[in-house]
Amino acid sequence: MLRDVAVDMLMKRLGNSKDLTLRQDIINEMVQAQETVLEGDVFHPWFLVSEESSSSTAVADERVVLPLDFLAQWQFGGLFRFDAALDDPYIEMTQADWEDIKEILNFADKPTHYDVAGPYLLMRPIADAIYPLRFWYIAKGISLAGAYGDPTNIENIWLKWASDWLIGETGSVIAEQYLQMTETRVATFRTQAIRGRERLRLKNVEMEEGLKRREMV
Repeated sequence: MLRDVAVDMLMKRLGNSKDLTLRQDIINEMVQAQETVLEGDVFHPWFLVSEESSSSTAVADERVVLPLDFLAQWQFGGLFRFDAALDDPYIEMTQADWEDIKEILNFADKPTHYDVAGPYLLMRPIADAIYPLRFWYIAKGISLAGAYGDPTNIENIWLKWASDWLIGETGSVIAEQYLQMTETRVATFRTQAIRGRERLRLKNVEMEEGLKRREMV
């Protein structure tokens, strides 16, 4: 669903409003809902898993900048460092508490351990050469910010997979804080948001578990 289609749908659900200012308010609140409610949730659905991200270390620098769209670490992902001496050249690095590894591994060599701190991946030992890295993580969706009808009218991953949740969250804010609608009208949007999140949670279980074979390894 394109952003402006979602806006039109909300305008109709909000009393078939024709207020052009309200239309822009909806877009602004949609952006806020995505960034704070949906992406701020502890639940991270499958479609937020990033493509493989490539980076590299710098000599004598313990830091590597995280991707700009980094949201959280993926529980099934990790950080891999290239080692040309191995048959399978990308080896998975070990995540550990920075307070521990910065003291124990405080020397220059091939990095083996890392932690996430602020906008950085911090690694020890400190890289003694340039090493390619691969990283999978939970990524933010593309922002829906913009003006109605302009080229930013896109379908991002939230509108593709969770439009009911996003529309419900946005609609409840507009109905309550902008239009001061009745609690019944506000509750309708809140219920939609709750149902949308639960539908997505169940779909996520299906995506993560449905095709996995359960067997002893």
